[in-house]
Amino acid sequence: MLKKGLSPLITTFGLIAVAVTFGVLVMNINFTGSTCNGEKIEFLKINDVTSSCFDDENVKSIIRNTGDIVIKRYEIILNENNFKIGGEQPPGELKQFILPKPEDFNKLTIIPNTCEEEKITTYLSRCLT
Repeated sequence: MLKKGLSPLITTFGLIAVAVTFGVLVMNINFTGSTCNGEKIEFLKINDVTSSCFDDENVKSIIRNTGDIVIKRYEIILNENNFKIGGEQPPGELKQFILPKPEDFNKLTIIPNTCEEEKITTYLSRCLT
């Protein structure tokens, strides 16, 4: 009689273990999955100075696509002001952004596609020319 009760009990615990393992795998895939697919950008530097600056009317920045995919859109954040800009930028190419200067700003953040992990940020200074 002990033998008849043991087999269904082992089967039940085995099925529970398989279900828990499967659930853990699914949760890890959903929560650790990256939105990045090879995006990587950097601010263009001239003589070790970042090319992002502002004048009386605009904020200007030049970035290089250093990743291995075409970037199709950017989210640009100037403190609390968000801009979404489209257009394709192949790997290795430069892209210039000229945005209207907001009232209050001091830093510029650029996010390629929807890849938060590869966002870049710089503090702005007045353009030299």
